Amino acid sequence: MRKFFADFIHDRTFFSTLIMLALPIVLQNLISSSLNLVDTIMIGRVGTIELAAVGVAAQFFFFHTVLLVGIGSGYCIFIAQAWGKRDRATIKKYLGLALVLSLLVSLLFTIVGFWKAEEIIALFNDDPEVVRLGGIYIRTLAISTICTALTYTFGYASRSIENAFLPMIGSSIALALNTFLNYVLIFGKFGMPALGVEGAAIATLIARVIEAGIIIGYIYLKGSPLAAKLHEFDFSFAFFKQDLRTITPVVLNELCWGLAVVVYTAAYGRIDTDALASMQVVTTIQNLFIILGFGLSGSTATMVGNNIGRGRKELAKTYAYRSLIICLIIGIILAVTLFIFAPMFLKLFDLDSPKVIADAVILLKILAFIIPLKLLNMTIIMGVLRAGGDVVYSLLAESCVMWFVGVPLAFIGAVVWQLPVHLVFALVAMEDIVKIFCCAGRVISGKWVHTMV
Repeated sequence: MRKFFADFIHDRTFFSTLIMLALPIVLQNLISSSLNLVDTIMIGRVGTIELAAVGVAAQFFFFHTVLLVGIGSGYCIFIAQAWGKRDRATIKKYLGLALVLSLLVSLLFTIVGFWKAEEIIALFNDDPEVVRLGGIYIRTLAISTICTALTYTFGYASRSIENAFLPMIGSSIALALNTFLNYVLIFGKFGMPALGVEGAAIATLIARVIEAGIIIGYIYLKGSPLAAKLHEFDFSFAFFKQDLRTITPVVLNELCWGLAVVVYTAAYGRIDTDALASMQVVTTIQNLFIILGFGLSGSTATMVGNNIGRGRKELAKTYAYRSLIICLIIGIILAVTLFIFAPMFLKLFDLDSPKVIADAVILLKILAFIIPLKLLNMTIIMGVLRAGGDVVYSLLAESCVMWFVGVPLAFIGAVVWQLPVHLVFALVAMEDIVKIFCCAGRVISGKWVHTMV
């Protein structure tokens, strides 16, 4: 054990690679989350009803993003291992299939969002004004799903070939543009009409289009290994079929996780509109705090996948263990920060409801206790098990716990026992406690390492 920590501390290659990959991923996810944060902060200044409407509407696009993450994560397993072998032809074949799946899924969301916007909002909240405003937000932003598909697919592929800076640059420009347009369109500045919720949707739509254009333009203008021509893709069923065993569990994993999160929102919405608004604020802050988890899981997945592709399985295991140690340390630091400064974070939102503020403070303090577990679970499932090709186990561990522990407790607390929102949130936290026991044992066993390419 002493030798393990001595080697860990003095391994400059590990730390330099981790920082080189994690830093741009963290910054890119910080920027992406800030797009939602900007909408939430600015809409929160308009009113509680508007905040609740945008929060519910965001669940539709969140579910779309979850599917894109599943497709991107699944194909990143192959792309990362192929990059370890420097097999560019194979990388382009996998990229082509990822693009087709992502665009088909996004087209479906565009159609559903445009034609069934109000019905989607009504599933979560029956307040007529929330339904009306949420419907406007979804219908206006529905077309952006196509651009989001391109951004996520090329972004995940870029990380897998150790170029994590490109998605960060695209998101940085998108954030700056979205913030400016939000200010102009929500509040009616520079002679523009004050559009409120619709203005926030239009601003985000424009930002997404520009973001996708920047990423794709850079890849093809600079001759990236991802700059594939149509004839370099392989859309044959034989090629696609051999990937299904790996891709399907990853997509199902994200699908089950995303559905569970949406169901949680529905449970909170059954409490009252104030509960929904407070959870929207807390979820926005939570997304900012777990950004380091995305950075660690993304960098871990790349390092583990690249080393498995090069045949260095023991080094892949060592890097996985070291990443989890760093993850735990960061999680504890974030937990202490969130618990102490919870009331200060809420000042960003300028909330006008004392009840929403009081509930949000309690929710944030509960969140502080489970942040370390959330980061560990993210890094194990997304960074270690998936990169090692152990996709079936990660599917079972995450999905079964969410649907047999978290979801039942959410509805029992909200609907049957009619508990206040902070107690329902505490019940749902049991999910992360159970999940860590299921995942940690698998990592220690070492049975998660598989060569996929």
